[in-house]
Amino acid sequence: MSKMAVRKKSKSPQRFSFKPVAVDWPKIKLVGAITGILAIVGIIGQMIKASYHLWPIEKVIIQGDFTYMQQSNLVALVNELPEKGMLFVDLNYLQAQAQQIDWIKRVEVQKIWPETLVFHVEEHMPVARFNQRVLTQHGEIINIAKGDFRFEHFPQVAIASEVDKQNYYPMIWREFKTYKKQFELIELELLGVTIDQASNWHMQFVEGINLNLGRKDRKARVTRLVNVYSAIVDKEKIKSIDLRYHNGLAVEWFENQSKENIKG
Repeated sequence: MSKMAVRKKSKSPQRFSFKPVAVDWPKIKLVGAITGILAIVGIIGQMIKASYHLWPIEKVIIQGDFTYMQQSNLVALVNELPEKGMLFVDLNYLQAQAQQIDWIKRVEVQKIWPETLVFHVEEHMPVARFNQRVLTQHGEIINIAKGDFRFEHFPQVAIASEVDKQNYYPMIWREFKTYKKQFELIELELLGVTIDQASNWHMQFVEGINLNLGRKDRKARVTRLVNVYSAIVDKEKIKSIDLRYHNGLAVEWFENQSKENIKG
């Protein structure tokens, strides 16, 4: 039996078709433009950042008549600036920050090229010490460190913690100045005041006299003392005066510790 030869059919070659792709040239141009802009912005940013250190600040000059302000606080303020170069230092910002420093009443900042910052400073003037604070001429209240003896020669106002309210300081100081002028009429120099927890005023004088003015009718009581003081003999022997009387006062003497009542 003869075998039949089987012929395999060859596959026909595969044909491919190509479809044209539409190119969105406007979009490509936009993306390219944006990429270029971002690159330029990045370069400019790096240039600006680098320029922060151009013309570095080499010198700080502080001008003005000041006693209590710490110059190191202004130098530290300059050192903390993120911009270390003269070109980008914001004088308005620097001036506003300097104004917050204790004892600075007014300040102006000036650039002197190529490397210098100048601070023109006007300082607050202290008028009295209130516990661990100082009252200035324009009513500012500044905290001071314990043991700071620079203000010992100013009038001293010691207030018990129970009645220590800072918003009362200007009022107390005005009253203090009024009494001081009245006492000068009778040649007494008011040195300081202690206000106890019941708001009683205890006054100390350079002459060594202590005065208990009490809490009420203080102005009337001071006037009463001014009117009768000339009638008191041996004034140099007076230890204390108590004005907490409706009509009069009591005097305690150094000599025998006795009290003398004087009617006003």
